[in-house]
Amino acid sequence: MGDFTGKNALITGSSQGIGLAIARTLSARGAAVVLNYPNEADRGNADGAAAALRTNGGRAVAVMADITKQTDIVHLFDKAEEAHGRLDIVVANAGGNVRHATLEQSTEELWDAVNALNARSTYFIFQQAARRLNDNGRIIGMSSSTTRVPYAGTAIYAGAKAAIEQYCRTISKEVGHRGITVNSVAPGMTDTEGLRASTVPAERYDLVKSMTPLGRVGGAQDVADAVVMLLGADAHWITGQHVNAGGGAFH
Repeated sequence: MGDFTGKNALITGSSQGIGLAIARTLSARGAAVVLNYPNEADRGNADGAAAALRTNGGRAVAVMADITKQTDIVHLFDKAEEAHGRLDIVVANAGGNVRHATLEQSTEELWDAVNALNARSTYFIFQQAARRLNDNGRIIGMSSSTTRVPYAGTAIYAGAKAAIEQYCRTISKEVGHRGITVNSVAPGMTDTEGLRASTVPAERYDLVKSMTPLGRVGGAQDVADAVVMLLGADAHWITGQHVNAGGGAFH
């Protein structure tokens, strides 16, 4: 999957789940990584994860930043550069659905919250990445299978994730002259801590499993491997693309 020795990577939302799996994979392949977590409640997880990477011989730090705030995004990039130097890789992984709501149930506050956590945060993370990344760098935005196969109650979330795909296609044309690639990855249902803490009914697991040609619900490492593939040197000619990483379900 490639050697990332000498590369510096920032992964948002990386104290657990897919983000942490990406960080672990990059660290194991030589990259210096910056983990990001949103608030004090998650400090223990993030610091513990960074310490574990260092114990295994990696270079890793954890930085608290609420990516819904532009000032925190700037702070995050400042701290990343202080820790490891100029970045080569940025993965805008943080995001999520605040809660499901149909059109009739939706409120302006909910729309703002979901878009702030997903579309707006990713856009301004991309802005900092474009300004600060080394030439020949890599940028990844995390989308969702709901952009292809939405279901009731996910309109706001699916729309916010679809915006990320468009950001990737457009911004790839703005930074390509520097050898920087920009791509999006859409996980399907992925068995992570966040999903297990949610109220996803058992029948939805069964449905996804039955619809997946590979016969199972994916894990965080499955998605991380797809992301890291796009971050490697061999993917230098892939940009402005969208990759579905859901085992073939719903795509």
